[in-house]
This record gives sequence, structure tokens and C-alpha cells, in this order.
Amino acid sequence: MIDCKKASQYITACVDGQLEQHLHELLDAHVAGCPDCEAALFAERRLKEMVQLHHKLTPAPDKLQQAIMRAIENVALPPLCTGAIPVVPPRGPAAP
Repeated sequence: MIDCKKASQYITACVDGQLEQHLHELLDAHVAGCPDCEAALFAERRLKEMVQLHHKLTPAPDKLQQAIMRAIENVALPPLCTGAIPVVPPRGPAAP
């Protein structure tokens, strides 16, 4: 069982779907017997619903999108599944 202090730390992650299953179960058990935490969980869910309902996505300006894409394209990605530590190549001329 968890206390109210710990429950309050888990509420946002729970509402965002990011809480591990065993912690979700502990939170559910606590909320079932704690009206204050139940109200806090309800309020957090309602807040998320209101933000999603009223939030409108504004696309980034074209120049910013292009700059981001160029930056992403220039990132050196490590090889997959090799277990090796990624090494970032040096910039500029190599040292002798």
C-alpha cells in the first residue's frame, strides 16, 4: 500500500499512461480508499481532457522545420545492435 504523498507523485504519470503496471495497481488500491487522492486523480484527468479539447497544434514555421530536418540529417547515428559505444567523429581536420 502507498500513502497520499507517494500517490500524488504517481497521479500525473498514471493519467499520461506512463506509470508502470505494478505502481498503477498500487495507486488504484490507494485511490479506492482515499477520497482526497481520488479527487486529485479525477482533477488531473479532467485537466488533461480540457487541455486536449482546447489545445490547437500550431505548426512550426517552414524555416524552423527545415532547420530541424537538416540538423536531424546531420546527426551520426550509432550502428544498431552492436553493443558498441557510439563514437562521434571529430569535426575539422584530423590531428596528426
